[in-house]
Amino acid sequence: MKLKIDYHPESDTLWLGNGRPTPSGEDIAENVTVFFDDAEQPNGLMIEHAAELLLPILNAAAQSPDKAADLAAQPGKVS
Repeated sequence: MKLKIDYHPESDTLWLGNGRPTPSGEDIAENVTVFFDDAEQPNGLMIEHAAELLLPILNAAAQSPDKAADLAAQPGKVS
């Protein structure tokens, strides 16, 4: 199964999924929702404010993979 990735800049929303229907979702963190199929298996992930949340980590990864891993492990500490 292929991973489908969609980014919507107008809403700064990133969607990762497998293309199958996602009838239900559950917030797992602020601005992060996991979606499930009918068998209750995860099949999608939505990140709101994606650029705000992910760009600092991606920029840090370009400079130092270790620093990026540290930032990703500390929610709310990204700046």
